[in-house]
Amino acid sequence: MRIGRAWAGIGAGVLMLLLAAMPAMAQYPSALVGFNDPPIDNPATAQDTFRIPQFSSTTSGYVVPNTVGAYDFNAAFRASGSQTEGEAALRVIFNWATPADADSWVRLTTFDGPVRPNPALHLGGKVRFKVTNVSEFFAGEVGLCIGIRETAADVAQLGNGGTTGTIEWVGTSLTPNAITAGPDNIVNTTAAGDDVQVYPVGTNIGTLGLPAGTAVITPGPNGVLNTTPAGDDQIRRGYRLSATGARLPIPAITLPPSPTAYAIEFNLATGQVTVDGTPVAAGIAGFTGDGVLSASPMRGTLEHIAITKVAGDAAILIDLSIDELQFEAPVPDPTPAPTIRAPVVSSDTQVIADCLPIATSAQLFRNGSPAGTVTPVAGVATFTGLTLSVGDVLRATQTANGLVSPQSAPVVVYAPGTALAENFDSYATQTALESIWTQTEPANARRVLLASGSASSCDNYVMARYGPGTTVSRLYFNLGSVNGTDAAPLRVTYRYKHDVNNTDARDRFELTSSLSRAYGAVGFAFTNGIGGAFATQYTSMTNSPTPIIAGYTSDYFNYDYALTGITRVPGVWHTMQIEVLSNVVNFYIDGVLANPIDPTSGVPLWPDGVPRVNNDPFRYIIIGTGYSTNGPAMMYDDIAVTIGNTPYPFGPPNPVVSPAITSALYPTGTSVAVGSIDVTATAVRVYVDDVLAATQAGPFPAGTATVTVPPLSDGAYVTATQTVGGIESCYSPAVVVAVPRPRLQPFLVPGQTQVSVREIEEGVASRVAVYQDNGEGNYVLLGTVNNPATDPVLVTVPALTMGQTIVATQTIGGIESAPSTAVRVDDPPAIAEWIPTSTLPLGLTGLELVFLNGYIYTIGGRSDASPQAVNNVYVARVNNDGSLG
Repeated sequence: MRIGRAWAGIGAGVLMLLLAAMPAMAQYPSALVGFNDPPIDNPATAQDTFRIPQFSSTTSGYVVPNTVGAYDFNAAFRASGSQTEGEAALRVIFNWATPADADSWVRLTTFDGPVRPNPALHLGGKVRFKVTNVSEFFAGEVGLCIGIRETAADVAQLGNGGTTGTIEWVGTSLTPNAITAGPDNIVNTTAAGDDVQVYPVGTNIGTLGLPAGTAVITPGPNGVLNTTPAGDDQIRRGYRLSATGARLPIPAITLPPSPTAYAIEFNLATGQVTVDGTPVAAGIAGFTGDGVLSASPMRGTLEHIAITKVAGDAAILIDLSIDELQFEAPVPDPTPAPTIRAPVVSSDTQVIADCLPIATSAQLFRNGSPAGTVTPVAGVATFTGLTLSVGDVLRATQTANGLVSPQSAPVVVYAPGTALAENFDSYATQTALESIWTQTEPANARRVLLASGSASSCDNYVMARYGPGTTVSRLYFNLGSVNGTDAAPLRVTYRYKHDVNNTDARDRFELTSSLSRAYGAVGFAFTNGIGGAFATQYTSMTNSPTPIIAGYTSDYFNYDYALTGITRVPGVWHTMQIEVLSNVVNFYIDGVLANPIDPTSGVPLWPDGVPRVNNDPFRYIIIGTGYSTNGPAMMYDDIAVTIGNTPYPFGPPNPVVSPAITSALYPTGTSVAVGSIDVTATAVRVYVDDVLAATQAGPFPAGTATVTVPPLSDGAYVTATQTVGGIESCYSPAVVVAVPRPRLQPFLVPGQTQVSVREIEEGVASRVAVYQDNGEGNYVLLGTVNNPATDPVLVTVPALTMGQTIVATQTIGGIESAPSTAVRVDDPPAIAEWIPTSTLPLGLTGLELVFLNGYIYTIGGRSDASPQAVNNVYVARVNNDGSLG
């Protein structure tokens, strides 16, 4: 149905009021998402909830891709101009790659989005938002429906509902457009009236390699489907297939460009769409699912908004703004745990917990025992009259909608004068970490990651480890405002370890007043921007304007570094400390003063403290360079910010290195191989999901052990420890019990009757299977090999046909793996004719070739005239036709 504005009304004949059939109105709305958070109007830094239009591989071919490093052809970001409330809306812009292609559509997905990823909802509730379609004003009409993923994850609305589950389209056309074969894949129906019989009765569309949903009968010249399906055949509504067999949504509504916003509401219980208060008949169709929202529990996510091309519309640019996104549920959300405000110190007599605005009560627990119940006010629970001791562990619950939440993450009580005490052990996931420590870049940038194994204090730490690049995200913590004086020094102390010495390494720990480079920022760093001794010693950092403080040298990013005189030592946890006084700063490494030395003489330059550039308070701790670490692992743990003479709240680092689980673990397996064991270890323990599963006593002369455990379950997390000198190590990095995906041969050709499958666990797997992937989770079994004894294994299949998509799986312990990466059956690849282009300035052999960002580089080699290697580098642009220059 086309929704008109100003110049067109809504035809009553195409509306269907379903009020009598509608379920009871949903009563539990989510928070309203207004897309108003800063920054705005920047496509790179203002992304929110939805990915950019080219992100989804399902539809990326239908839009013009961005130039590398730019957002010049498609974007999704908070922007001012077309908002219906607040400061901004989510602006979505893209250009159709082929405006005449009526199959074009955009899957505007929330898949692990930068803010509110995979927003959760109730499958019996509603989704509403406002959308303004500016586009090309007189052109740019689009169809609109939504994709709902059935995750069955019992998560509160707008929480992260996950990325697993089938997807159904909601708000699709109810008009029948074809008859399809049912689950048996056999055509049972004879066309009636002027309908067209595409495949005769008795045809098995599976043996023809056709996907589920293929039209076997279509409407005739009258455009109306007259046929009633027979047997298990089905009427197709709400979607059609592209020429390649991919499903395409058919929305029930289309929205022409309009100067004002459309108010859209989708009823997930019925599929009905309401536009500006007027119901429009619509339904639910399967994208990767069965066309029914039926997960248990009834929870899912808004996986995407489907934006479709309207046939005959000539627009290239589509420009939409989405605002006031909100969900509703017919039942209360599960109540999440509250958050206790940290730090809490022993002199505090009250503790504050942040709750839901609708919370009716909150309870505090101290060391596992109840410590008080209060009624939150505007979502804030204040517990008073408390007597706390250093080391107490506090948790809290809240009650909302009559449901009691789980307990909150633990908060440890520290001594007075502690502004931060962070050992990273309360975070179970990267998402949990980033709810407290924020990343500076969008979610697709490389991260400073939560890690485990040989932590300073068990079991977690954060780590940066990656090669050169420009999209590294820094991790930061907002301290509020802290400063130091001679009477009450500010001390920032943390544990630091790097795995190898590398003169090309770069990384920083920064105490600063701003997230951008600021004068007065102090810290420790590795730098490759200066070289020499700066690349072999630990360096301190004090950013200063000209003239730079004596002993400091500015690198190519204008950060100022000085030598400490202390050589880098890898593989052990070091205690690093920054001490801020009224007018000076001191640096310490493992208790030794590390203020700058003269780079030539090695004489200390500032034994009484490095002059402070200014007296600005400090607001942030930043970990990571924001650019690259160039390889080594940089690890951080046990970060504390204290004022005055408050002691460091963490004990010494765990001296025992964690062992490592050295083998893959499969469902029903009963042995765990453990390596990197100290030869003096007295015991090795294996834990499954944090519960002790088995202990094996030493000695371990070979540094290895095979520990027998109860049968392992799919998805279990398995870790190991070792005990040396009576001290148990931290957990090893966890290994997840899983069945690995196999790998198909890289090319498959028509007529082939055997498929090579590799990376299987021969002698362990009970079956290897090869399937035809018809899309949307529809797999047709082609062949199997039971109990494979070799890797790779050849699986016999029916003769492959052009265009088939083939995948493989393996089964271990009764659990079938996820499908392998798909391979499309195609003609063998061939190299076309070689065409001469520009020549090198001289003939070279043994050279290296690199293609990067549209240019080809030659490096080194040997010339025709001399056996000596040359050090020339030649570069040329590669044109679209393959020529150079």
